[in-house]
Amino acid sequence: MTNLTLENVWKRFGSFDALKHVNLDLPSGKMITFLGPSGSGKSTLFRLVAGLDSASEGVVRFDDTDVTRMPAHQRNVGMVFQNYALFPHLNVWENISYGLMLQRRPKAERRARAEELLELIKLPHIADRTLNQLSGGQRQRVAIARALAMEPRLFLLDEPLSALDAKLREHMQNELCDLQQTLGITTIVVTHDQREAMTMSDVVVVIDHGEIQQVGTPLEIYRKPSTPFVADFVGTSTLLEGIARQDGTFEFEGRRLNVGCIGEAERDHTPSLLCLRPEQLALRTQSDDPSHAIPVEVRLIRDLGSEIEVTASFGKYEFLVKEPSGHSLGYSEGDRLDLLLPDHAHVMRA
Repeated sequence: MTNLTLENVWKRFGSFDALKHVNLDLPSGKMITFLGPSGSGKSTLFRLVAGLDSASEGVVRFDDTDVTRMPAHQRNVGMVFQNYALFPHLNVWENISYGLMLQRRPKAERRARAEELLELIKLPHIADRTLNQLSGGQRQRVAIARALAMEPRLFLLDEPLSALDAKLREHMQNELCDLQQTLGITTIVVTHDQREAMTMSDVVVVIDHGEIQQVGTPLEIYRKPSTPFVADFVGTSTLLEGIARQDGTFEFEGRRLNVGCIGEAERDHTPSLLCLRPEQLALRTQSDDPSHAIPVEVRLIRDLGSEIEVTASFGKYEFLVKEPSGHSLGYSEGDRLDLLLPDHAHVMRA
């Protein structure tokens, strides 16, 4: 198991800063996700960790070893890419053991290691198949086995599930988590898929415009976003602009909302944002407590089968409310209702 540390790392391409003052201290033996939109810098960070690119400034460490200028082949990391990069002229076991062949390991040893890994990825008895005899999911598992054959210090996966259909993606997410827990290897997955990051990760690193926005567990990222970007990118939220008061209320559009503000905003004098998630909200004909509700108009109702999504508006703000399916809502599009607020809501600096 390997601890990964980055100290004030920058990566420049000409005058463009792809990564800016990145400082990370990531635990060993965990499933870690680099999460961000396209162009955020997550793949650049992946390449710096892998040794495929070098940092313009700063230090990269594996445990106590400075690997900043160490080339990829000396870092002992296993990598799986989006296109898997398997060799079409080799069969399954030859693909898995290719790195061992370069080390001139005996053929019997290479074959035994390949079959051991095939058992681990739950694909025994396919060692002699060619790649065109495999499904997409099987090829992905073979690529994983090849990356693990050299017993790497870090296991790195760049958008490994993006080529799979939705159902197979979910299955492979579970398989990857089981594999990581079995091996106890420090694993880093690059993804733009929030659901993938939330369901797979022990630690999520949210990146945007080359800067680390937040590091935390999936629940911390979702329930206590530290920036407006994180609140907007991870899940669905409505951010109300106002002032968080010392008494726990939130001053919004000339009214005091009793929502028990919790968070890091400086209160009583700094513009703040109140983060409201769909599952925290409810719609009623009338609220018993005006300080605990906002008057809204129902704009759109969508029955998704498993749940009903209701969009309601107040001025420039839109709120998403999720209702259970299978029953009558008791209201329709165009109705004016009260939006009930949670007892406690997260607040951040604007």
